[in-house]
Amino acid sequence: MTLIPQDDSDARAAYSAQRRLLRRISDHIHQAHLAQGAQETIQGLAMVVTTEASVDERLNYVMPRRGTAWLPENHLIDAIAQLRQQQRTPVVWYADGLFPPSFGQTMLRQGLQSQQEWPLMIYQGPPVLPAVLDVEQMRPLPAEQAERAWQEAQQNATLWQVWHNPLQPLGLNASFSVWDVAAWRGERMVMLMRASRHERSLHLMARAIHVSAQDQHDALLSACAQSLLSALYDPAQTSAADLAFVIAPSAAERKLWRELGFIDGGSLIRFRSAASTPKTA
Repeated sequence: MTLIPQDDSDARAAYSAQRRLLRRISDHIHQAHLAQGAQETIQGLAMVVTTEASVDERLNYVMPRRGTAWLPENHLIDAIAQLRQQQRTPVVWYADGLFPPSFGQTMLRQGLQSQQEWPLMIYQGPPVLPAVLDVEQMRPLPAEQAERAWQEAQQNATLWQVWHNPLQPLGLNASFSVWDVAAWRGERMVMLMRASRHERSLHLMARAIHVSAQDQHDALLSACAQSLLSALYDPAQTSAADLAFVIAPSAAERKLWRELGFIDGGSLIRFRSAASTPKTA
């Protein structure tokens, strides 16, 4: 975390703005988890999220409470203990721009290991127009058709490469709004992309590409993203999204998102216990 001089008002304003965006992103993902059946309890300045029907570590975790600038170690210890009592593996995740680097040392002292860091790309630019491709057609997918398409993609790993936010299970409860678009080559669907919506933020959370279209991955990804942004993002409208974000794991992909008007926006960090929690009989 960069220390901003007290007299540098522009830098402080930019720093505060970035923190607000990161809080919105964290809250978006967290609210999606709650829509999938997770429940939250407060443990001091920590929030403990558990899901009775699932041991999926993406739906069972600890995170700092919204608006906090630090999570005391004793609060973290109590929150981790609560996860263990419910037979869940200790997992903590947060946006790194909201906490100083020393916060990670607290995790390490409690036997957690940094599992991964996922770079965020943030979009707050003007509305974009859908890309026009020669051989593909872009179409929004109704809910039932989209669910069938995602199910087929996930069940046919030899034909489809599926990627989604590592912190976000693909399936969402109907109470959480999602939109799907697909790119077609003739009669064949060659790419799917899903966005979720929370308040005025838009999460480009998942995509799948058919093996026959791997050579056009970048063009298809760009077209699908632009289609979703065009339909859902317009800061001039009070009911439309004014923030879009996506996780971009590779340098090549981050370059592609920058060409669409996204900027680098920090990272999401996940810590996990090195030892798995024993399962109940």
